Amino acid sequence: MFDNKLNDYLNRDSIPLVIMAVEGDDVLGVAHLRYHEVTIYPDKEHWLGGMYVTNEYRGKGVASALVNHLESLAASLGVIDIHLQTEKLDGGLYSNLVGHLLSWLAIVVLKCLL
Repeated sequence: MFDNKLNDYLNRDSIPLVIMAVEGDDVLGVAHLRYHEVTIYPDKEHWLGGMYVTNEYRGKGVASALVNHLESLAASLGVIDIHLQTEKLDGGLYSNLVGHLLSWLAIVVLKCLL
């Protein structure tokens, strides 16, 4: 079952997809672009999810680079809005992405620049 789920994300030009920040043989972090990640918001189609950066690379811009790259990929696929959920009422790490965030509380919306 895990292999099937993983295979669903191994796309380069369609959603869902996963991107990784890699240095040499080390994976520094990952992020996903998914459909309808939060089922209580059925009108919100595209979601950034699965954001993870290994401890030793946190605070070094890896998450920001992943979000920026994911946003570019999404825009190239015709996505206009990317939604995400964060537990941080101040937006957490996403609050540092000035110019991209529209709002956050339970949901943060990223505008893809076309």
